[in-house]
Parts: sequence; C-alpha cells; structure tokens
Amino acid sequence: MRRTTETWWILVLRGVAALGLGLLTLLMPGHSLAALIVLFGAYLLVEAAIALAGAARCARRNQPWRGNAVHGAVSLAGGIVTLTWPGLSVLVLLYLVAAWAILGGIRDIIVAVRVRRRISGEWLLALAGVLAVALGVLVMALPSAGALALVLWVGAYAVVLGVTLVISGLAMRAHQRRPRSDAHLDGFWRARAL
Repeated sequence: MRRTTETWWILVLRGVAALGLGLLTLLMPGHSLAALIVLFGAYLLVEAAIALAGAARCARRNQPWRGNAVHGAVSLAGGIVTLTWPGLSVLVLLYLVAAWAILGGIRDIIVAVRVRRRISGEWLLALAGVLAVALGVLVMALPSAGALALVLWVGAYAVVLGVTLVISGLAMRAHQRRPRSDAHLDGFWRARAL
C-alpha cells in the first residue's frame, strides 16, 4: 500500500486542474456551450498528461500503473475528440462527460478502498468517486436538462472533485512522510535473529 501513497502528487495535480475547470465554468456560466466544450477538452488533455506521466513513473518503479494508463488514454481520446470536433452536439458532449465521470469515479473508489487502512480521510476520495459516478448517471438520465444546467453541473462537480482530490492527495503525502510505526519492531526482530 505504501506504493499507492507515493503517487499522492497525481491526485493533487488532478484536483488543481479540476478546481480550475470548475471555477472557470461557474464564474462564466452564461458563455456558450462552445466555451464549455473547449474548457472540457483542455481539461481532459491536462488530466491525460498527468495520468500518463503518473503511469510512466509508476512503471519505472515497478508499481501498479495500468489504472493511470487507461485513465490517461481515455482522457486523451476524449480531449482530442472534443477539441477536434468542437461542433459536437450537446447530446454527444453529455454522454462524453457522463462516461468520463463514471470511469474516473470508479477508479477513485478503487484507490480509496486500497488505501483505506493506510491513511485517514480516504473517504473523501471515495466520496469524489461516488459523486463522479452520480454525475455521470444523472447526466445520462437527464440529457434534456439543457446546456446551462450542464455547465453548472460540471462546474459544481469539478469544484467538489478538485477539493476532495487535493485533500486526499495531501493526506496520502502525510501518510507517506510519516515514519512507519512498525519500524522499531523490524529492528527488534532482526536483533533477535542474530
């Protein structure tokens, strides 16, 4: 589990990027859907870069990397599609946002379960995952809610996600820096073996 906490910085960067997207979206809700499409596409590319860099780093250290790689690849594909075809219909954008939120939420829940005994505050990461899945399901269930509602939903979700990811990442960092409580036992047993 200690390996999982070494990637705390990925969560913090993802959180900062999500927070930026959320604040921009909420501060400028009256702008056209085209602005949201460009913002979302740019966010997906930043998310992809962070996830792929994290996967590469984990792979070099012989740590689990596939989850970050899949998330990075999906985010990269979504970002390219979104920015290449900015004239996407609202419905296609809705389903793209929904699928991305559900996949990212499931991944966050899995990570929270993995680190639950190692850090405090892991519930925030699980909460971020649950909120992501809920947003995805809500967007798929109510696609006719309209562009402004989508902007506000995405903005609010991104702010909550950003805050919870930053807090979770910092909790993982604090756990990583904490001296292992069983380190004295390792020395004790080593001395006993001699």
